Amino acid sequence: LQRNVRLLGCETAVELHHGGALEFARATTETFDVLFLDPPFTSGLITAIMPFVPRLMRPGGAIYIESAETFEMQSPWHLHRRSKAGHVTFQLFAHGDQ
Repeated sequence: LQRNVRLLGCETAVELHHGGALEFARATTETFDVLFLDPPFTSGLITAIMPFVPRLMRPGGAIYIESAETFEMQSPWHLHRRSKAGHVTFQLFAHGDQ
């Protein structure tokens, strides 16, 4: 990912975090435009991190989720796009009217 950030020339606009998602979500005071959630499929991490999402996201943000099955989110989130490749379902949720 870092290589792609450099190739795209967007170092000042992109911040990558690598590590334990739950620990990070509990500790950070930052907010984000986009969250990428691609945990091990049987970890339960997507469900566990959802209580932190309202605090982590900026208005108009988006969440990209990869999982073994479809994932549903409640309002104000709506499904923008969903597809499947093999055993992987990927989904993009947008906040509000975005």
